[in-house]
Formats: sequence, C-alpha cells, structure tokens
Amino acid sequence: MGNWHPAPDGLRKVCQDAARVCENNSEKLESVATRWALEHWLADGADVGTTSSGVDGQKIGVSVIGVSNLVELEGALKVWQSVQDGYRNGVEESRKADSLNRKRHIDEVVVGIHDVLGKWRDFAWDSPGEDFVNRAAK
Repeated sequence: MGNWHPAPDGLRKVCQDAARVCENNSEKLESVATRWALEHWLADGADVGTTSSGVDGQKIGVSVIGVSNLVELEGALKVWQSVQDGYRNGVEESRKADSLNRKRHIDEVVVGIHDVLGKWRDFAWDSPGEDFVNRAAK
C-alpha cells in the first residue's frame, strides 16, 4: 500500500482481512461497500434526502460516489438500479426478489466485515490543518 494514505498499519491489516471476508463470499470489498452504502442510505437518509421518481416519488437519501472512469460509473449505476428494484412498485417480481436477496447477502457479508474490524470500526484520523497544501513528490 502507498505511504500517502494516513491509515495506520493495524487498520490496513484488518482492511485486508475484510477483503478476504468478501472474497470468501464471492464479493469484492468495494462492491460490498458501494451496495451497502447506497442501500442503507436510501432509507436512512430519507429525512434529509430528495424526492425520486425512481423510487415512486418517495424521499430517499442521496449518496455521492467517486469514480475514476466510465467503467466504474457504469458499475455504480448498475448497482443503483438494482438497489432501486427492491424498493420500486411495478418492478418485475424476479428483479425485485433478486434485489432483496442481494441486500440480504450483502448485509450478511457486512456482519463478517464488522467482526474483523473490531476496534478499528468507526476509526477516523484528523484532517490536516487549514494551511495544508498537498504537493506532488519531486
């Protein structure tokens, strides 16, 4: 791992363990994180969210996902469509069932991830001060 990231070595280690939990469940850590965040914030963030035509005009939580290229954007949109399938009325029953089954599976994987994170769960590091300027190494 690059030394540019402020995560302590202990956190880096348990993140590798979390990635193995995902692999053992035929998942990738980044996919689990994206799905879980979108799925849970859709409902949990509704009080501060926006109205969506995609989920039958209900208020939903809104997430921002960083992507580096078109392939990542298309993947994130595919996940979002699947998440919405579990909440929308009028969706083909098999698509709705697939979405809800996927949610249950991801929630089970996340329980395993929480187990390996232990004391590192909810860990945060201090942000740099206002005078910080990130400069490329020469």
